[in-house]
Amino acid sequence: MATIRAPRGTTLSARGWPQEAALRMLQNNLDPEVAEHPD
Repeated sequence: MATIRAPRGTTLSARGWPQEAALRMLQNNLDPEVAEHPD
């Protein structure tokens, strides 16, 4: 399985900040550097 990393900075991957916030919350849960239980 590929490792998912949460983006950092102000570059948008979505259409706007509300969508970007939801996307980053999901990605932060999967990012091993940020996740509480990365296993």
